[in-house]
Amino acid sequence: MAWAQYRQSMLTSFDDYPIHPGSVPIALTGTSDANHYDRYFFNGYRRDASLYFGVALGLYPNRHVVDASFSVVLEGREQISLHASGRAPSDRRDANRVGPIDVQIIEPMRRHRIVVDSPDHGIRAELVFVARSSPVQEPHFSMRAGQRVVFDYTRLTQFGHWEGWIEIEGTRHDIGIDTSWGSRDRSWGVRPIGPPADSGAPTGSRQFFWLWAPVNFDRYAVHFDVNEYADG
Repeated sequence: MAWAQYRQSMLTSFDDYPIHPGSVPIALTGTSDANHYDRYFFNGYRRDASLYFGVALGLYPNRHVVDASFSVVLEGREQISLHASGRAPSDRRDANRVGPIDVQIIEPMRRHRIVVDSPDHGIRAELVFVARSSPVQEPHFSMRAGQRVVFDYTRLTQFGHWEGWIEIEGTRHDIGIDTSWGSRDRSWGVRPIGPPADSGAPTGSRQFFWLWAPVNFDRYAVHFDVNEYADG
């Protein structure tokens, strides 16, 4: 028998779609680096600053972990947060839900739904992000420490409105599309995550300052982003 008959299959649901960027199944990452990741981030806020929320969901396939968080700030005083973590599913089809937090793609690059259902912790939500801009692809970010890749990833940023509701300890807070703005980012590639691995002899890794500031205004939105090394 051929060796291929004995090895474990890596085929999963998405392999049935014409989306392959290389010659291997989707489940295999472009690098075996433990710091490979694929992540969502959303934020939303009422224009009067009475409520703010943030959502994150990240897949770390080479660490076999998927995690998510949902956090709400009320009246600038009270913060309620929910965190979930689990073993990464072998099929990317199942990677957008972690415990009670679910990130759904309704229409790619246009509409996303966030569902949070954790009544035992007093927090539930159903929110829809509706884009008010096209996604902005940021310049590819890459940095090495000696010969080792530290950062190598792609990011997109997008502006939008929110509609839906958030329920905290039985009290529902409505989120209106005319009064609530927000932004999101998607990024994937390699960046430091989780416990640091032994990297050998010191390399004098360069520090850097990163400011990411997507800002919504009535008639337009501004994306200000700067990455500077320690020497400016």
